[in-house]
Amino acid sequence: IKVSTYDNPLIVLKNHIKDENSWLKAITIYTIGELWKQNIYTNQFWDNIFANMIDKSAEVREAAIEALEKHPEPQDGLEERIRDVIADTSMKVSQRAIQYLVRLSPTYKEIFALDQEREVDYNMLSTIEKAIFLKSVTYFDSMTSEQLKVLSNICYEVEFSKDQIVFEQGEIGDALYIIITGSVLVLQKDEEGKGYKELAQIGEKKPFGEMSLFADDIRSASIKAKEQARLLVIQKERFIELLRQYPDLSSSVIKELVKRLRTTNTLVSHLREELANK
Repeated sequence: IKVSTYDNPLIVLKNHIKDENSWLKAITIYTIGELWKQNIYTNQFWDNIFANMIDKSAEVREAAIEALEKHPEPQDGLEERIRDVIADTSMKVSQRAIQYLVRLSPTYKEIFALDQEREVDYNMLSTIEKAIFLKSVTYFDSMTSEQLKVLSNICYEVEFSKDQIVFEQGEIGDALYIIITGSVLVLQKDEEGKGYKELAQIGEKKPFGEMSLFADDIRSASIKAKEQARLLVIQKERFIELLRQYPDLSSSVIKELVKRLRTTNTLVSHLREELANK
């Protein structure tokens, strides 16, 4: 949300929270939640955001739960209302409600653990959190807010424990990975195929496996989690659909891809020289 020097932030928020654009409304609600967390405007917007838990847009409902959780002094009736939201038709809204309740009381985690039909991810990013995270990744930093929303909705999260293999060298790639937390190692088999040589380490907010988005690429190296790692995954098929909707994205993504390839080629050349000198 852009606010000029002459705008009253409170008036801007009050206007945008009623906007017909559901994504703008969701971002406004998220912003209010962040302000509440800093004890700003805590006497404003509660009723409005509480009412938005039944908005027709899943992104708005999700943002409303996330914002209400950040208020320093939640009002009576919120916990009961959040329990009702668990049955929401949108999985991301339901997950956000569960996350709220589990943070409220560990007892809820024990209750949800008994529900074998429900897979609960207690650390899942909200749609807006994914959009903010993707904006910090080089490939996607030129995307508009609306484009980031679409991309956020085709991503999913996976978690790997220390030393777990993400994918093996020689496999056909079909997805791009971005590290949310943790780090991974890039490994390549030696000439005898009996061991691995560590090529690089990749940390937070860095992507890998990007070539698979544009070609039926064979993985040129293996990836192993160096520590507990949480990754955001973008499947090739869904990403290509997104580029068809937004052709202007192709040039910026490909430009960054070429830059990454040059870096990779330099690394491989140095590695070959190192091996040749041994």
